Amino acid sequence: MPVEAEPEDSGDNDCGREAMAQILSCSIQEAVEIENGTLETISELQAIDIDKVSLAHTVQSKIKQQLQMFLARNSLSRVPPEDILSLQQICEEHLQAARIVKIKLGDIPGEEQHVGERIQQVMVLDCGLLSGYICLLIRSGGCQAVPWYARDIVQIVSDALTTVLETCVMPVHIPANRLQTFAATEPFAALISTCVQILQLLATLASDIQFSETVLNTLEATIFRLLLADNGAEKIGLNDLRTAALDLLVQAFRHYPAQRQSIINEILLSRKKMPASQGPRDSRLEQAEASNYFRS
Repeated sequence: MPVEAEPEDSGDNDCGREAMAQILSCSIQEAVEIENGTLETISELQAIDIDKVSLAHTVQSKIKQQLQMFLARNSLSRVPPEDILSLQQICEEHLQAARIVKIKLGDIPGEEQHVGERIQQVMVLDCGLLSGYICLLIRSGGCQAVPWYARDIVQIVSDALTTVLETCVMPVHIPANRLQTFAATEPFAALISTCVQILQLLATLASDIQFSETVLNTLEATIFRLLLADNGAEKIGLNDLRTAALDLLVQAFRHYPAQRQSIINEILLSRKKMPASQGPRDSRLEQAEASNYFRS
């Protein structure tokens, strides 16, 4: 979740910040030490070493929490630029790995034998999106001393998020019951939670940094496909995901006037595209909720 910044203190707190920086440096070094073998295996499309992926995810989770502590104290400048640069490289590689991995949930022979493989792939995707969340955290904190963003990291993360949602959440060719079975697994729940966190952070950043038109168009298209996906969202725990997506759409509407007409057009079109599985009452409730969002 995004964190609110506190005024930066001085004096005794300096020692605490230096200690925090040392802990973060150790976590980044730990991530570097496990990284080469993990990413080399994924990039070569060999068998995924799930222990390394799980370890990388654990370390990244620690790094995310530590970065949030720095941001809450307006102290990200205390982190050495070389550590931020190393973290950037690790995260971008994991994001690329998440774009390589493809999950097939359709009917295939011997499908039961592939369940474990799919769960491993979901863990790789979650690790990639967690890396994207870390990238966005650093983007939100400035770090002008680091040559961070020759490319638009918000675009990279948005593309990765779209790929994951289209692969795991919005595939139109997969029966809802099959997707619901897959969604019952713990790794899938963790992946959805990471997606929610990214959408929430993007909603916060929408007012703080300037999103490109390409980013806005990518997110807008993804959000409307997610809102209209006919896959039994309430049964696979996607209500939080849809709420976070709608919140981001509202922020785009508020802070980017050029996008307003296209958003309104999509809302009008969505009335015709409402999933057949949604009853009239559900449809009216969603439309009323959306209208209230955009009036506020």
